[in-house]
Amino acid sequence: MAKLTRKQQMFVKEYLVDLNATQAAIRAGYSAKTANRIASENLAKPVIAEAIQSAMKERSARIEITADGVLQELAKLAFVNIQDFYDEAGSLKEISALPRDVAAALSSVKINLTEACAVQEIKVYDKGANLERLGRHLKLFTDKVEFPDKNGDPQNVGPMSGMTTAELRKALAHYDKLEAPE
Repeated sequence: MAKLTRKQQMFVKEYLVDLNATQAAIRAGYSAKTANRIASENLAKPVIAEAIQSAMKERSARIEITADGVLQELAKLAFVNIQDFYDEAGSLKEISALPRDVAAALSSVKINLTEACAVQEIKVYDKGANLERLGRHLKLFTDKVEFPDKNGDPQNVGPMSGMTTAELRKALAHYDKLEAPE
């Protein structure tokens, strides 16, 4: 494997911060004027792409993050049931009494003290957003145009397969502006 230059090594390191290639190029010392182009070129270079993948795998192993773990956490947030927060009498359970999976879905807890009583308010993470994330992972929803084969399986039918509708419109608009050769 070819060695990376010092700037390319910095690009890889900076890319891992937020997965924003343009900003990574700028932080690695490339010119802000050409950062977008350089970033795209860097990501297309096999040696840099391989270094990024390797660094991401190392980081995932180091902090023990797996795709399964992420999906399990999303599932906790998406499938929490509000009844899990209350006891049989309808009173809010103490946080320490909640199962870990249920407590993980809490985004905030407020306690408002009045002279008469203490009012507790709980807020959970957005179920809809988390269900959508899981659905996208399972490809239940797609923004891409797919052309199924006779078995209903998506197939690669050319360079524009898998493009979003917006990407297809942009590509077609570009071709409409071109003049036909004489």
